[in-house]
Amino acid sequence: MEHPQAADQRVASTEDPTDRHRPAMVFDKKFFINKINYLNFQDRTAIACFEHLRYPKEIFFSLRPQPCTDNSLTCHWQGIENILEKIRSYRFKEIIIPDGTNTYYATPDILDLNNEFVRFAVPAHCFQHSSRKFQRHKSNLINVKLIQNGVIFHGDLMDFSSIALHIMIDKSGNEPLHWINAQCPVTIVLKKGCEIIFSGDCQIVKHSQDLNERSFILAPVRNNIQRYKPKTFRSKRQHLSPSPTFSFTHPLTNEAIFLQVQDISGSGFSVHEEMANACLLPGMIIPLAEISFVTNVVLKCKAQVIYLDSHTSNDHLLARSGLAILDMSMDDQISLLSMLQQANDNNSFVCNRVNLDKLWLFFFETGFVYPQKYHFIQENKDTLKETYRKIYNSTPSISRHFIYQKNGNILAHMAMIRFYKNSWMIHHHASQKRAAKKGGIIVLQQISRYVNEVHHLFSAHLNFVFCYFRPENRFPNKVFGGVCNFINDNNGCSIDKFAYFHFKNDYINQIPNTENLEFSRASNYDLEELKLFIGHYSKGLIVHALDLEINNNGDIELSEEYQKIGLKRERHIFSLRKNGRVICVIVVTVADFGLNMSDLTNCFKVFVLEADHLSPAILKFTLSTLCIKYGRGEMPVLLYPSHIAQQLDIDIEKFYNLWILNLQYLDKYFEFCNMLIGEM
Repeated sequence: MEHPQAADQRVASTEDPTDRHRPAMVFDKKFFINKINYLNFQDRTAIACFEHLRYPKEIFFSLRPQPCTDNSLTCHWQGIENILEKIRSYRFKEIIIPDGTNTYYATPDILDLNNEFVRFAVPAHCFQHSSRKFQRHKSNLINVKLIQNGVIFHGDLMDFSSIALHIMIDKSGNEPLHWINAQCPVTIVLKKGCEIIFSGDCQIVKHSQDLNERSFILAPVRNNIQRYKPKTFRSKRQHLSPSPTFSFTHPLTNEAIFLQVQDISGSGFSVHEEMANACLLPGMIIPLAEISFVTNVVLKCKAQVIYLDSHTSNDHLLARSGLAILDMSMDDQISLLSMLQQANDNNSFVCNRVNLDKLWLFFFETGFVYPQKYHFIQENKDTLKETYRKIYNSTPSISRHFIYQKNGNILAHMAMIRFYKNSWMIHHHASQKRAAKKGGIIVLQQISRYVNEVHHLFSAHLNFVFCYFRPENRFPNKVFGGVCNFINDNNGCSIDKFAYFHFKNDYINQIPNTENLEFSRASNYDLEELKLFIGHYSKGLIVHALDLEINNNGDIELSEEYQKIGLKRERHIFSLRKNGRVICVIVVTVADFGLNMSDLTNCFKVFVLEADHLSPAILKFTLSTLCIKYGRGEMPVLLYPSHIAQQLDIDIEKFYNLWILNLQYLDKYFEFCNMLIGEM
């Protein structure tokens, strides 16, 4: 790869000599001086054109203008040595000043010329030609890989417009440049440092014939890309007034760009540019950008241009570009979604600050905290209040809440909490009967919209959502059970039944026969056995959603997120083996009391793989051992499969269905929800 200064010198070769023969406007000496001083201020270059004394050939060199205040202009040669040798058979023709879609030409007399600089007499006038339909933007040290038929060529991006790329390929590799077939498409990769900015297929529109260094004008084959798989139920685009501003440092030019957002959703937005000056290429990745609102809210994101089309407005040709948000911090996601949802419905709130007294009143009035549940939590009510203060009024990364309220009164509520690496648990769904609308449906729509908007963002950690519900509860059974039946594919949605009971540690003094038994931390082999068992027994999503894969390393990072707001979340996995065979896997989750009202985030999950080899005494002894280890006198237990409870002589309090949705199946989910809402 050549030195960047050499690449800078060749910028002049992008000029089309026929441009200067188009109709021109004439400007005076003062205008010329101002243009030159602007180039100096911006550290930009002009171009010196020389023509051969005998043949129709021109060569171009970059000039670095010095400040101009009088009748002479001094310019230093940019990135070129021994200029006198190179122009021996040439005479000076003109200075060229590129400026967007216009180009300025002047023919000053030379006062002095040497290998370091050239000094001109300032001309009396200069000419402007509207040289291009589309502005070419000069690139800033962008490396190019041109790939064709399995061979890679290296070079530099010289300049580009919204519809074309100008690249220079050198002979730095072992591959001869005549291998590039101008009749066949090529694949282009643009890199800035180690980061890929653009990749795509292009047609060769124009090229030079030099075998040591070849210039190519390339036109991208597509003006749109498919970033994510197509969705029937897309994010809702909204027009905000006043509109936000999209700003970024252009990755190909290093220039600051400011564009008005036309419409926006949680997953993307569109902007307009004048087509002649458009600088967004379909497929181009913008590593860091800002979306600014008049409320002084500034959201940062990584974005990619996914399409460009044109239309005419007030006799101006405009380019409309759509951008997908590739990633955004979780705090900024919430800020954006809360603004959008409230703009859509003034009574809909996402992760707003909550009057906790009114929230608790709402929970009791709606019967969400019923007498038996309150009996379970009342001894720890102060701890519970503190946990909810941390969750609801500090906007932590591990929780989301959705509230429908009028005049400060909560009418419906739903929440979700990130409890596994890429899975969020939906809980706390309740609504007032006196709500003018079906509040329970509204907050379900809120949470569904949130999931649809952000699940593709890496930082959202949102591959699955899940919830526990009682089979006899009509509403969740109709909604979640109905979704599962409608999707009818365990890879997309599954329901598994667990038996629920409280285990009290009063069994430790009765030690059963533990011969041939081994109890220890679960190994990858044990987790593989669990995966095979669940795959055979239910074919559901438990292993993926509850993060029971082998070599799992997501727990530490997630537990640290809880620690940031003073909450606890631990997970430990044990296996019980007999004669080397896995008969039982126990997942211990230790969390703050009341994180989930039924304490399903603070329990033992017992997966029984071989019930015939597990006696009631062994199970009770094992659970007692874990209670002692984690300082618990009593722990809720979820037992799977649920029918094993009778065989193990366990008094069951209730059953819970574990519903899991793979968010790659959201179209089917929304299709069912629309049908359901239409029936209600």
